[in-house]
Amino acid sequence: MNELQTDRWDRYLRKLGGIRAGVVAPTVAPEILPVLVVEPPDRPENEYLRGDTLWAHLAFQGIVAGQYSQVAFLNASVNRLAIIESVITNQSSYVRRGAPIAGMPPIALPNSRDGRTEPQPSEVDLVAGTTGVQIVPSIILAPNVRLEVPWIIPPGDTLVVQVIALAADCLVQFIWRERYFEAGEL
Repeated sequence: MNELQTDRWDRYLRKLGGIRAGVVAPTVAPEILPVLVVEPPDRPENEYLRGDTLWAHLAFQGIVAGQYSQVAFLNASVNRLAIIESVITNQSSYVRRGAPIAGMPPIALPNSRDGRTEPQPSEVDLVAGTTGVQIVPSIILAPNVRLEVPWIIPPGDTLVVQVIALAADCLVQFIWRERYFEAGEL
C-alpha cells in the first residue's frame, strides 16, 4: 500500500494545508512526491500533526548483591505503536526483545505536557528489577553511548536492557514516540 493513501497521512496533509474536507492524499500525491518535502526532520510540529506523542523517561534499578539489574520497556497498549528513538545507559548492557522479569512493578510515568492538547497518559510501562539469570543479547551497549536506532515496539512487545556485570546499578534513558497504527500496518 502506498503510505500516502493511509488515513494518517490524509489527516496530516489536511491539517498542514488547512484543508477542511475531502480526501486529500491520493489527489495530491503526484504533486507532492517530486516537489514538496513534507517531513523535514527538524519540525516537531509535523509529529504533532501526524498524531505522534513524544516521550522521554529515565528509569533506575539499584544494586542487589549477586543479581543482574534490568529495566524493561513494555508496550501495554492494544492500538498504539511505540517507536524508541534512542536508548542510553550508565553501564555496559545487553539489549534484547523479550519478556522482562515477572512481577516487576511499573514505574509511574508523567502525563504528556504538550500545550496544544489535554495532558494524556503514556500507554507504555517501564519496569525495573533484578534477576539471577543473564539474558542472551541482541545488542551490547557501551556505557554512556546513545543508541539511536529506531526500535518499533508493537502492542504487547518488550525491550529489555540488562547490565552485564553482577551487582551493578542500571540507569536507562528512553526517548520514544507513540502513535495509533493504521489497519494493515503491523
